[in-house]
Amino acid sequence: MANKTADITIASFFSILAHILLFYVIFFGANFFSQPTLEIVLPQATMVDEAVFETTLKQIKQAERQKEIQEKIEQQQTLLAERAKQAEAEALAQAQTKEQERLEAIKAAQQAEAEKLAQTKAEQAKVQAELEQQKLAQEELEKKQEAEEQARQAREAALTEKQKIEAIEQQRLQELRKAVEDEKRLRAEKIKEAARLKAEAEERQLAEKKERERLAKEAKEQFLKEEQEKLAKEEKKRKEKELAERKDAEKKRIAKEIEEQRRREIQEELAQQRAEEARAGQDAEAKRILDNRKQQVIALLAQKVRSLWIRPAGDSVGDLSCDVYVTLMPGGAVADASVTRSSGNIAFDNSAELATRRASPLPIPDDLFDEFRTFTFKFKPQ
Repeated sequence: MANKTADITIASFFSILAHILLFYVIFFGANFFSQPTLEIVLPQATMVDEAVFETTLKQIKQAERQKEIQEKIEQQQTLLAERAKQAEAEALAQAQTKEQERLEAIKAAQQAEAEKLAQTKAEQAKVQAELEQQKLAQEELEKKQEAEEQARQAREAALTEKQKIEAIEQQRLQELRKAVEDEKRLRAEKIKEAARLKAEAEERQLAEKKERERLAKEAKEQFLKEEQEKLAKEEKKRKEKELAERKDAEKKRIAKEIEEQRRREIQEELAQQRAEEARAGQDAEAKRILDNRKQQVIALLAQKVRSLWIRPAGDSVGDLSCDVYVTLMPGGAVADASVTRSSGNIAFDNSAELATRRASPLPIPDDLFDEFRTFTFKFKPQ
């Protein structure tokens, strides 16, 4: 490989040299093989090919680069060869050292074996000398050895049996641990499943509650919308039938006067009852009178609410009734009214709430306002 590279380099060098000479001859028009004369010859202009010139320069630079590369390769090869020789020398030295140590160990072992062999021979001689004396004890020794062998076999059999028992016990413990783990896993799965079912039930209940609330809200909104439409129609009818409305207003005025008269009569009756309660001086009688007054007031309130109640369109109320919880402000103004016991008909319940709000302010005696700050009454049209 190195010879081939050298040949290529030499060939490239001579090729570049030949191009340089050719370029020089063409450029200067010189003749190196003729004898110089005294004749003065003016040089003629010669056209030079720039492509040839650039090619020649490139070849020269390429040859120089190849030469540098070749020198670097030879240096690296020389360095690698030196390192290889050094590594080989070190490995050979280490191998020689290990071989020397191995030979010394073998020699020491042979010496120890020779000493051991000499000792064994001495012991054999001693045993041979004592062999006659031990002949009688040999049979007993053999019996003893046989007994020891049987005992050893028995110990091995017992050990094998013990190992079998331990293996069976280990397998049983593993099966028991597996059963316990399976039980724990099943219990955890049951707890997880129960939690999931509980969460699903709670979500279902919440969804059902929301659906009920949505339906109730929609029904209430629909009812209010219908009421607003009805009020709009009534307003239109009022404008169209002004005379009839004035009569109705007159009737309402008369009804209101009757109601005020009735209220004054009730107040007078209540005042009279209070006077009687003061004269009676008994708590039970006073409570009874108070209850009677409260019942009378509730009857009056219910009568006013019924007078302002508007029957839901298209619904048959029949014997429907509901309980309305009322919150009052001073003066009898209705702050809030809501159904606490539904009739089963949402439109009827909403109409009861609306009639209660329309009846504001309610005719509540001042001395009984605390008793009627919040109260519940049964609304029944009939």
